[in-house]
Amino acid sequence: MEDYKEKLIESLRIYMRRNYIERPRIHYSISIEEPPQAQDENELDEIWLKEHSKTQCIRLRLKAFLSRKKIVSFGDKLQEWMDRKGLTGVELYKAVHMDRRLFSKILTEQFYHPSKNTAVLLALAMRLTSSEALEFVQMAGYYLSKEDKRDLIISFCFEEQVYDVMIVNELLHMYDCSPLMQ
Repeated sequence: MEDYKEKLIESLRIYMRRNYIERPRIHYSISIEEPPQAQDENELDEIWLKEHSKTQCIRLRLKAFLSRKKIVSFGDKLQEWMDRKGLTGVELYKAVHMDRRLFSKILTEQFYHPSKNTAVLLALAMRLTSSEALEFVQMAGYYLSKEDKRDLIISFCFEEQVYDVMIVNELLHMYDCSPLMQ
């Protein structure tokens, strides 16, 4: 087992040298736009009415847009993946040491949005390939970046088919990254 870990660690070092893109630190500043200035109260009322009607128009357009789109919940998508992989809910939530109630909430609540860690843990538990894991994590609204050491280590684990969360956490710890789970 120790020999396996040493080879894995060396492979990770090579992988990080080849793939990690260090990005320069960018400092952002926020400027707050001044509210429109009006000469008198009537002009201020006109400005307010214009803005208010824009907001109403946008809300109506958004409502129409959403009604045309079929919104598929993360739970529905997770259920599809479980069916594809032939896994039961019990197998999956036990594999990631997730509370049964939280897992039920993920599957049943229409607008539940999982954390990135939860999405990655579920992908590991389903033993997804690298491309499947990227698709699954994106489906949850996240991305595995080459500019982030933690994301790159997670990508490496999928590429090398390292699905044991304890080993993934050890590799993350080596690079001073936060673990997937405590």
